[in-house]
Amino acid sequence: MLFPNATILFFLISFLVFMYLLNEWFLKPVGEVIEKRNLMIAGNLAAAKAARDEASSSTDTYKQQLAKKREEAQAIITAAVTEAQSVRNKELGGVKEQGRKRLDESRGQLQGEKKVLLDSLIVEEAQLVKQIVGKVLGENPKFDVNEEQVKKALEEAI
Repeated sequence: MLFPNATILFFLISFLVFMYLLNEWFLKPVGEVIEKRNLMIAGNLAAAKAARDEASSSTDTYKQQLAKKREEAQAIITAAVTEAQSVRNKELGGVKEQGRKRLDESRGQLQGEKKVLLDSLIVEEAQLVKQIVGKVLGENPKFDVNEEQVKKALEEAI
């Protein structure tokens, strides 16, 4: 006979019962917890990946919006600079025109004053020429000074 003693059979049966109970009470619950934990980790990884993708797309959207806003701001700045330059050029044109008008007025006034001074100078010059000729030629020379010639000579000198 193979089994002279029932102890080996009892140990074998008790070992199998112990393994079954160990599996039911400890190994299956721990395995379930590990499986739940693995599922939770996988879910969290998927959620994190989705959040990262969403954040990336939001960042791209914000970058595009920022680029558009920068372009709009640059267009506004360019328009403002262009408008300011046109206003500046217009005002400078007005100032130049006023300066030209004042210059022309001043030139006109100077020409008028020059004419008045030349006229008074012509009379005085004619008298001086008569006096000089009178002193050089004698007391009563028969010499007449042409005021037009004196005027022409003064204008050429000036």
